[in-house]
Amino acid sequence: LDNIDWMALLYESRVVAGHASLIKPEVHLILPEPKKNNPINKKVNPFAILDKIEAKVQIGELFIEDGIILIEVIKGPKIVLDMR
Repeated sequence: LDNIDWMALLYESRVVAGHASLIKPEVHLILPEPKKNNPINKKVNPFAILDKIEAKVQIGELFIEDGIILIEVIKGPKIVLDMR
């Protein structure tokens, strides 16, 4: 990670960086379930997961080599990136 925002990491539990290189990663990120009172959650929106990811991870440039990334929302959609 380059240009990491340590304040965001330590106090907000978010990863904010300018660049990240992941070599042979095996990442499994679990995001919280959507709020029940939110009307947008009546239908499953596959792009809603992107908003949740952006709330926790903000990386300007991401390089992934030979690995797998699994991102899922509890009781919601999931995204799998398999670059093996």
